[in-house]
Amino acid sequence: MGNRTSMERAADAEDPNLNMEDCCVCKSPIDEEQGDIRGYFGIIPTCFCVWCMSSITDMVIQLNGFDDIDVLQERIDELKSEH
Repeated sequence: MGNRTSMERAADAEDPNLNMEDCCVCKSPIDEEQGDIRGYFGIIPTCFCVWCMSSITDMVIQLNGFDDIDVLQERIDELKSEH
């Protein structure tokens, strides 16, 4: 097999740490065919239903101010200037 990343192992369901059946936030059953995900949150094996993943993503957007067009444009300009 060689050195595979945790996400590669998770994608192939080879990682026994990712055999969880329920969302780590709301405890709803995980169904990857519906968009639910399994992976690592840092070093912690985890899985999120599509609703909780969407909520986590939205929280990150809000906490970083990316829901404010001026803040978002400033960040885009910074990224452009880096290249």
